Amino acid sequence: MKRRSILRGALVAGLAGPGLAAALTTTRTEIDAALTAHDRAVGLDHWESTAERYGHGYHGQAPADVLTDLLAEFGELRPLLIRPGTDRDRTILAHVTGRMAGMVAVVLHDLGQHRESHHWSATAARAAERSGDRDLHAWVLAREAMVPLNFGAPAAAAG
Repeated sequence: MKRRSILRGALVAGLAGPGLAAALTTTRTEIDAALTAHDRAVGLDHWESTAERYGHGYHGQAPADVLTDLLAEFGELRPLLIRPGTDRDRTILAHVTGRMAGMVAVVLHDLGQHRESHHWSATAARAAERSGDRDLHAWVLAREAMVPLNFGAPAAAAG
């Protein structure tokens, strides 16, 4: 809970601050490292429903609040990503990570943090690919491709 309060305070203070940028980068980097670690852990029903809930949008919350909550969730999920588990566990955790990292990318984009959004999209794509869920992988790639289209750069979207 303390981590969530710190993140919320950082977001209120401003998204461009070095503290938040460091927290975003550290969280994303640790998730990336965990995706390449050995087998994963159990306790997955909660995480599947958590990822599903975030996949339905903001639910009237401010984007900064959603981002704070997502980063706090990753703080709780991270230990599960590095514990040994079955191949099935690994696949499910990669799927959860892909969905939630994709939502982090969406929220960051909505907040104007395009560079960090791009990095989180790459993390989401790696997780989606690792999960074997082609629909999730396509969603992540399509969301990322929409950014240059929105800014009038169709050639960049195709690449």
